[in-house]
Amino acid sequence: MIQQYPIADRLPGWYFRARKTLPDLWDVEGEDVYGRKVSCSDVMDKERALERCIEVARRLPKIFRESDDETVA
Repeated sequence: MIQQYPIADRLPGWYFRARKTLPDLWDVEGEDVYGRKVSCSDVMDKERALERCIEVARRLPKIFRESDDETVA
């Protein structure tokens, strides 16, 4: 996962990547260890797009984390 999402030190359990997709547009994507994904974009500012994406990931409800741990028999 670290090869695809090399930014790994911002939020525990989450990995992010930032790509410049147009001359003035940054797209940031993140994925956690459970496979959940988030994405954000920003014009001109990679760091702002990254911070916004981290905040979205941080706000995901805990219930998703707990349900991912359960298995169906």
